[in-house]
Amino acid sequence: MLSVLAVLLGSCGYNRFGELPDAPERALRPNVTLSAVARFYAEGGHDLPDGTVVGGRVTTSDSAGNIYKMVVIQQGETPLALLTGTYDTYSAWQPGTTVAVRLDGLRVGKWEGMLAVGAPEPNYTTGIDYIASEAVLQRIVTRTDSSFIAPVDTLRVTVLEVSEALAGRLVRVTGGRFLKGGVATWSGEQSYVGTDGNRLQVYTSPYATFADYLLPAGEVELVGIVTVYREMVQLKISSTRDVFPVTQSQQAGSPI
Repeated sequence: MLSVLAVLLGSCGYNRFGELPDAPERALRPNVTLSAVARFYAEGGHDLPDGTVVGGRVTTSDSAGNIYKMVVIQQGETPLALLTGTYDTYSAWQPGTTVAVRLDGLRVGKWEGMLAVGAPEPNYTTGIDYIASEAVLQRIVTRTDSSFIAPVDTLRVTVLEVSEALAGRLVRVTGGRFLKGGVATWSGEQSYVGTDGNRLQVYTSPYATFADYLLPAGEVELVGIVTVYREMVQLKISSTRDVFPVTQSQQAGSPI
């Protein structure tokens, strides 16, 4: 069985990792902060040193297919995208759970404007790619608390305040409504307009389970991660459970 697994991993290109890290004897313990990884990258670092373990709380879910082949974690104000290359990560790591990630053999870079870690891209010395190996993921990611799920620190912002500097961050955008609310569907790029007239692109994959649903009419608040596509700042939500209609009493300033 082991020899067959070795052949399969090699034939799929997973041998670019070299030897797989040994399975941990106990739960991984973070020894580096995400902000330190961000500084490492900002100072020109790419390939992470052996023994580097980071921790954070999961902020995304791929259950609806809009967050694709990745999971984003956050520690304090610093987010990090892990390019899993696999599906259904939400079944193992639900939003709000804490995880530790062993970064042996991985590389840090940018992905959709976000700080991200993934497999080294063989043809590009500073590039990253999807890990795409369950065997690797099982060895490098563990839940640090199997039962505790807590809300993630969500930054409350207006449309005007959403910028590239927040890429990867979980935000709650307030004071806006969809330009084509009640008329168009979620699929593709849709404009979310603030009360001051500023616009934010909200992107939904055509393959997301809610892509063909009608956009909500009226004022709504959106919780999602900030991404960048071709220099355009966008917001991605995990599912329509991250959409919160604003009632008239809220608009009037009455207690909720």
